[in-house]
Amino acid sequence: MKDQVALLLVEDEAVIALASAARLREAGFKVLTAFSGEEAIEKALSLPVQIVLMDIELGEGIDGIETARRIGEKRDIPILFLSSHTEEEAAKRIREVTRYGFIPKSCEEALLLASIEVALRLHDTRRKLLIEEERYRSFSKLTSDYLYSGLRCPGGQFHIDWLSGAFESISGIPIKTLLKKDSWLPLIHSEDRRRVLEASETIREGEKRTIEFRMARTTGEFRWIRDHLLCVREGENFRLYGMARDITEQKLSEEALRKREARHSSILSSIRNGIIVAEPLDDGEDFRFTEINPAAEQILMLPRESLVGKRYSELFPHMIESPVTDLLRRVYKTGVAEKIPPSFFEIPGRKGWWTGSFYRLPSGEIVGVFDDITSLVDTKNALEHSHALLQSLLDAVPDAIFFKDREGKLQVVNKTFEAFSRQEAASFLGKPEKEGLPEEAARSYEEGDRLTLESGLVQRFEELFVSRSDGATIPVETLKVPVKDKEGKVIGLVGISRDITIRKQKDELLRNSLKEKDLFLRELRHRVKNSLSLVSSLLSLEGNRLTDPRDVEIFRTLQGRIRSLAGVYDKLDPRDGFRTIPLAPYLQELIETVSLGIGRSDRIMVSLHLEECSLPLKRAAPLGLILNELLINSLKYAFPGGRKGKIRISLEKGEETLLLKVADDGIGLPSGAYPPDPSASSLGLRLVELLAHQIDAQIIVEASAGSCFSILLQNKVVPLQNNGFSPS
Repeated sequence: MKDQVALLLVEDEAVIALASAARLREAGFKVLTAFSGEEAIEKALSLPVQIVLMDIELGEGIDGIETARRIGEKRDIPILFLSSHTEEEAAKRIREVTRYGFIPKSCEEALLLASIEVALRLHDTRRKLLIEEERYRSFSKLTSDYLYSGLRCPGGQFHIDWLSGAFESISGIPIKTLLKKDSWLPLIHSEDRRRVLEASETIREGEKRTIEFRMARTTGEFRWIRDHLLCVREGENFRLYGMARDITEQKLSEEALRKREARHSSILSSIRNGIIVAEPLDDGEDFRFTEINPAAEQILMLPRESLVGKRYSELFPHMIESPVTDLLRRVYKTGVAEKIPPSFFEIPGRKGWWTGSFYRLPSGEIVGVFDDITSLVDTKNALEHSHALLQSLLDAVPDAIFFKDREGKLQVVNKTFEAFSRQEAASFLGKPEKEGLPEEAARSYEEGDRLTLESGLVQRFEELFVSRSDGATIPVETLKVPVKDKEGKVIGLVGISRDITIRKQKDELLRNSLKEKDLFLRELRHRVKNSLSLVSSLLSLEGNRLTDPRDVEIFRTLQGRIRSLAGVYDKLDPRDGFRTIPLAPYLQELIETVSLGIGRSDRIMVSLHLEECSLPLKRAAPLGLILNELLINSLKYAFPGGRKGKIRISLEKGEETLLLKVADDGIGLPSGAYPPDPSASSLGLRLVELLAHQIDAQIIVEASAGSCFSILLQNKVVPLQNNGFSPS
């Protein structure tokens, strides 16, 4: 139907007219547009318009109601008003010029289309009634569309012997042809032939019967015929009198109506909103349901058959006096559509929340469009509960917590954030955080946000939280975490700011304490080193007074040992609070000092391979003394008589071991030199053994070619960070 309907849309607002025309064209209408009452009259009277959809207010010139009156004076066409007017006076004026009523501008598209459909059907029905009235008048003059008479013989054969002249104009077949025996039967549609024969053969005397069938025209077209039969006895036979009417147009209209109703039903079934139609009873005090869609069945939990045809008071007796019933009665009496705000309902077997709107059709029927929003209300309540619970949890956290969207607007904060800001959240929620902040602080916050949002990674900052009320600052550590939706897109960030004022104060105290400790240790190292140097100097002075070479040698050896200890304190590492010794530079300097003290000549080469590592002071000092004794022994005794040779010193570290090797290619150890005799006068190797025992080291001595001492410490060594030192 919609593909053939030409609709004239009358609206003085061009934008509204354009949008409405587009919607109607999508719905299948051929839309013509007029922007004033005068233009509407001209087009309605000159163009094949089938329905007019018109606003009441049309700007300057005549209004919609006057326009409808003038059109109605010259042409019968359905006019449906679209308006936001709710005054009874306007409704009264509309009823004076059109029987099709009006609908609110804000109604849903489905309701608009349904109203247009109803208006067209009402007009079509009215038009058909006029046609039927005209036919009745003609029938009154002519007795019938066409009349016929015929005999039914005992064998069941039926022969027409009289026909009115109207039949020839309907069928296109000359009457003389039809008066021939059995000439009428081939004209009946093959699908209807048996039924027509059965009716003519079985009708009894005095019985009236009506049948409908299709009859062929000379053009090959079939026309629908409604035939009223009367059987009377005529001698031994029965005479049939027939009064037949061509109802082809009616059948076509019924089929079109059936299709429209099917389409209408399909539209109603596809709408998720519940829709009911009710006719007024008792002057609008009660109503009878005439239509309901599947969505309404589901919401009301009532099948169609238990609702359609039933009274409102019968189905819902507990709601006879209720706001909803009052609204229905009011809409019927005023014709003004009304909306129901979200309301709680309770019907047998069902309770929940719903909302909807009701309006009156031109026929007086009330249409209700409503929706069950119980799940939405439950979801909203659950969200509000979850939000309240989450807010309570956030408020219980002593850290400032906030959520910002991608535009930097604060959406959620906790009480601690408010306390830091010294303002209530309502004053800044929904606004960019930078508002009300100093430029430098705002720039710092925005940069942190940018890093978090662009990287999609957690970021940590130390910054100043600036109060919005007085500009006071709080040192905070802020963790910013990106928030992502289910597709992984970053939609904002959550921030947690912790007040680190006390930590900052403790850090400052700790730094001052460490600084004082460092100064103390440096002073202590300096004093110990100076004390050892003083002892060495005193020994040197006393040694200068000695004349016996053996005594001089003893003093020199003792000085070397003291220098070895002094070197340990000189190499204490400040990076770990002077607790450890970097072994490689310490041992290298010790080797150079011993070599110079002994007076090593070019004939003895010393090669070094020292890996970098550190030892605690209490292990490094004994290890240095061990190296001191072993190196002195090799320099003094391994190469007698000007003999050339080589001394190899290495320091190798394993995962939990440290190996110091001192090897020479000299004459080797004398027989019985190691292990040393406790009663022997020489202290060197005995001191090596005692010191090794002190640091839990194992001594391995090899004397195959020269001598080789290996000192193995079974302790986990301390790795030393690379400081650029590389021993040669």
